[in-house]
Amino acid sequence: MGSNVAPPYANSYMALFEEEIVYPDPLFQAYCPFWRRYIDDVFCLWTGTPQTLDLFFHTLNTAWPGLTFTMTSSTDSVSFLDTLVFRDESGILKTDLYTKPTDRNSLLHYHSLHPNATKKSIPRSQFKRVQRIVTDPTLLKTRTDEMYSKFRERGYPPDLLTEAIDPNTITIYIPSVD
Repeated sequence: MGSNVAPPYANSYMALFEEEIVYPDPLFQAYCPFWRRYIDDVFCLWTGTPQTLDLFFHTLNTAWPGLTFTMTSSTDSVSFLDTLVFRDESGILKTDLYTKPTDRNSLLHYHSLHPNATKKSIPRSQFKRVQRIVTDPTLLKTRTDEMYSKFRERGYPPDLLTEAIDPNTITIYIPSVD
């Protein structure tokens, strides 16, 4: 987003687009019970057919010159920002942490010259993020263990990481050999 004014500008632009194009659209009104946007990324649930979704998508892409949308759709799972929304075996929607395939574990290294308070707060906030996003208890343990490993790779001491994890929510397995 480059400039400091880019996110507010994009928000304003998209809000106007939604008011004038999206919300009044008959297909939107008939088939979209859920629509959420973060700046210029949209997540929606569509109850119509794939054909009606394609028609609505075409409307979005032809409404204003210079504004182009891309779409990922699936009846099983779709990612939105850092969240994967999927249906479990019983058809219930659940969420998991989504990491792009190009992720290279760029967490702040523990031996950086940042203040200790910063290095202590990053694991706490990242573990809370995992806890907020992941809805399945088995997946929560797996994602917490993965986050723990990512921090260990970046030099964080085990005691700081253990302290950062809410013991009332998740218990992780800490290997005895580091």
